[in-house]
Amino acid sequence: MTDAPAGAFAALQAALAAALAEARAVPPGDDLAAFRFVSGLDEALHDLPALLETLPALARGGDLGRDLVAHFEETTAELNRMRADLAADRRRLDGLRPALDAMKETAAEHAAVRAELAELRRLDALRTDLDALRAQRDAFEARMPELNAARDAEDGLDASATALLRLTTAQLDRLNEQVREAVESAAGAVEELAAARRRLADERAAVESRTAELAALADGFTGLQADAERLMPALTRYRDADRALLDGLARGSLVKSSGLQRARDALDLVERTLEELDGALAAALEIHDHAHAEARRVLPLT
Repeated sequence: MTDAPAGAFAALQAALAAALAEARAVPPGDDLAAFRFVSGLDEALHDLPALLETLPALARGGDLGRDLVAHFEETTAELNRMRADLAADRRRLDGLRPALDAMKETAAEHAAVRAELAELRRLDALRTDLDALRAQRDAFEARMPELNAARDAEDGLDASATALLRLTTAQLDRLNEQVREAVESAAGAVEELAAARRRLADERAAVESRTAELAALADGFTGLQADAERLMPALTRYRDADRALLDGLARGSLVKSSGLQRARDALDLVERTLEELDGALAAALEIHDHAHAEARRVLPLT
């Protein structure tokens, strides 16, 4: 005896295990999958009865014992019953095939109806937006002349730019001499403008410096003016009081005239000093006003 029967038995065992796994994988309630499995299994087991019929003779001829022969006979009977049940199930499935086909047609029709219903709903939604879409279309159509004009202008500009780019060096040399002079004059004007801007920057820096000096002078003048306004009334009152005192003493007989004269001379000196101080303040104010006006005067660029 060779290893061929053992290999065949192993292949049969693997095939039965695979068939069992496929049977367990059939979804419950899926009649189409069940029908396909039963039909395939029936075709695969077509030669099984002939194989089972040989088992009892092989068992008896091999002197395997009554128990094993009885087991083979029971197994053969069980397989025959299973084949009979399988054939009955197949006949029932054959009877249900028209219903299955009708169900498939119904499912296809149902899917088609649902798709048509979805399309109708989409069209109905578009119908509600039809007025707005028409208004947008009319607005675009109304703007078409304007858009066409803009497009024509762009095309003309593009053509002009293309023509300008096609000018060669020789064509540029043949341009009017006046154009060249104008270009050179424009270049000179640009240089003059740059120089004027630099001078303007220098003048602005000088003005800022003068403004800072003026601010310092203004602060000093403000302090001086405040001191003068604070001291001048008091000095004037002291001068008037001293002069009144001297006038009173001059009318008395106990004071010599030479002392009174010296006092009057001192008061005259004080009065002249006050007048000079007042004049100096007036001159300082005039200088302040002139410097302020000079700083704010607009300076020429050249």
